[in-house]
Amino acid sequence: AEYKPYIKSFDKMVRENYFINNTFIPYQFYQDILKNFIPLLKDKIEVENKHIFFNNDINRIDFMEFAESIVLPPKYNIFDEKYEYQLESVYRALKFKTSRIEVGTGGGKTLITYIYCRYLLENFISKGKQILIIVPRKDLLIQTANTFKKIDEFNDSQIWVETIYSGSRRALDAHIVIGTWQSLKEYNKEYFDDFSVLICDEAHSAKAYSIRNDIYNKCFNVEYVFGMTGTYPEYKSIDYLNIVAMFGPLVFVKKTKELIEDGNVCPVLINKILINYNDDEKEFSKNLIASGIIGSEKYRPH
Repeated sequence: AEYKPYIKSFDKMVRENYFINNTFIPYQFYQDILKNFIPLLKDKIEVENKHIFFNNDINRIDFMEFAESIVLPPKYNIFDEKYEYQLESVYRALKFKTSRIEVGTGGGKTLITYIYCRYLLENFISKGKQILIIVPRKDLLIQTANTFKKIDEFNDSQIWVETIYSGSRRALDAHIVIGTWQSLKEYNKEYFDDFSVLICDEAHSAKAYSIRNDIYNKCFNVEYVFGMTGTYPEYKSIDYLNIVAMFGPLVFVKKTKELIEDGNVCPVLINKILINYNDDEKEFSKNLIASGIIGSEKYRPH
């Protein structure tokens, strides 16, 4: 299929094929297909191996008992009504196995990741298998590792976290490996054989194409795939399609507006600046819009 993704300042035709053996549509696209294309054919679509994408051994009662067993620092209160979305997002992601969530900035995605990882380590990950967490920047890598360490100080069982950046090597006994996609993409396929869980934080900030081709396609043994961010790319963009091809359906959404209304994050005040252009500048701006350049890209300093 051909698309015209939004690329700053120029238009580009991109061709990408997501079919398997030119026959099957990957299950990851199931949600979008039903929602946007053929809702009337829902009962006529045949899904093969659907059980692979769900964990029917997880139930809400057992999951909540597990959540109650975690000792968290005082600043976290996952059972408060305004934070209940954190446990709900983890539960849905675990049930779907291949899934993604959208939680606004400041919504506690690092804590969500910790609970997700700890549940799998205690219940489903085989001995010798590991979790891989991909982050776009070194500062986010350090922040995630430090948060995991601080939470573990309150619990008897410890999670060993190894960080990968600037070409450092992986410790084979680590439970979780956190790495920047820039560093991880340099490794060959064998490097990823021991990972049974793949998590991508801030999935929108790194090029989804690079993650899919340089990392995701090397992870042949993963059983759980979990993507999260605060804002996903526009539906008609190539990055959106690559993200869905990896992480599948969107199982939970908590917008920044909701977080502000609930008092979870500070409210934001935006001052909008309106510029009154003269006639020549107005015509110039219209021409830019016609050529696909919008928003701040239109501004022309003097």
